[in-house]
Amino acid sequence: MALPPLVLYHRYRELVKVQNTNLSRQMQDSMKDFDYETAAIKIRKLQLSGEIGKETYIDSKRFINHNLKQIYEGTKKQVVKLRDEIEIELIESIVENLERIERAKQSLEIHLDEPNQIENSIREIEKLIEERIQISLECIHLLLINHHLYEANQKLESMKLIREVLGKFCTDEIHNRIVLLEEHYNKEILENIIKKYSTMDLSEYHLNPPIDFFAKQDCTSRIYIEAISTMKEIILGKFRIELDQAKEKRLLWSENLHRERIESAMEYLPEIIRMSLEDEIELCKKYLLKCVEDDEKELQMIFHRGNVKQMKEKLIEYKQKLLRKSLDLIRKQVQDMIRKLNENIQKDKIIEVLNQMKELYHYKVEFRDFIHQIDQLYSDEQVDLGKIVEDKYLCFINHLSNLHLSIKNEENVEKIQKSFCYLMECMIFTNRLKCSQKISFVNSIY
Repeated sequence: MALPPLVLYHRYRELVKVQNTNLSRQMQDSMKDFDYETAAIKIRKLQLSGEIGKETYIDSKRFINHNLKQIYEGTKKQVVKLRDEIEIELIESIVENLERIERAKQSLEIHLDEPNQIENSIREIEKLIEERIQISLECIHLLLINHHLYEANQKLESMKLIREVLGKFCTDEIHNRIVLLEEHYNKEILENIIKKYSTMDLSEYHLNPPIDFFAKQDCTSRIYIEAISTMKEIILGKFRIELDQAKEKRLLWSENLHRERIESAMEYLPEIIRMSLEDEIELCKKYLLKCVEDDEKELQMIFHRGNVKQMKEKLIEYKQKLLRKSLDLIRKQVQDMIRKLNENIQKDKIIEVLNQMKELYHYKVEFRDFIHQIDQLYSDEQVDLGKIVEDKYLCFINHLSNLHLSIKNEENVEKIQKSFCYLMECMIFTNRLKCSQKISFVNSIY
């Protein structure tokens, strides 16, 4: 038996309500799972269900608006939590919510209470993010102004990562400000830091240790690699100039004044530069050792030739290098001279004695400022020679006054002859010196 139309209608109506209730529940589940495409399909079916589903559709619209408002409010609270030290995980969560809101807009905008509601919500959150990030960017700016480059770089790298995570939700203002700060940082590194070390003396490295700059920077950063390369060349160049100046001194490394400057400054260098310098210092040490050996050979040759003028020139030249060695050589020559002089005195070789006295006199004049004992040594020999000349003179006069007796004794005749020859040699030697204007030496003897 067929059911009355009214009964059929009521049954149909009940069936549609059940279906709509299920659709609404499914739509809510999809919204909770952020599956906005499925939610859009479900609510569209409710919308098309006519008067029967109108109430369920209105309830579903209310749920959608409330759900999206909750996401919006929750995202705003997340943005408020952003502080100076921005957590990247929090930014990722905010971006995830913004993407959800944007996807909801694409699928569900026609079911929202207000037109452009989602678009306005996204712009508002972007503005809030910008305000929070601007605080951090201003902090970076202050760090750069005060030359706290390491800390500024760490925060700037964090901001660049945040910009990347924000993607299209990063405002132009934030993007441009980060670019400007990055340019400022690059300028500080490439111009101010590089310029500072270009003009800095090695003695100032303890106040501004290069090792601090090398140790703190990010070795993956292009600007860091460029700065490291430039600074390495600048620092090595300064040390090489110092090594060249050390070479000019031609002193052993242990006695070289530049050694202390170099070794003190090296304590503040990074390992990569220290290793390069150690090899160059070893080469410098070998060069200096060879220089000293060559100088000593040249010194030996000059002193061996006995040219007093050249000897004094070398003594002055080597005053800072081989002074002790030079003076030892002069002392030895003086001692040899006095020894030979005394031997010749004993042998009555007056010409040799006088020549050696003349040479000793030249040593006294040229080297008295370097060897004070030489004056006394010369004076002693001068007194001894004076006594010998005086004895020869008295001997000659004595024998001459008793000539009638002396000629009878062959031994006395020989003594008179020797004394006469001795005195004549002295006179001839003296006259020659006077003719050659060696008056000062003549006066010093007689």
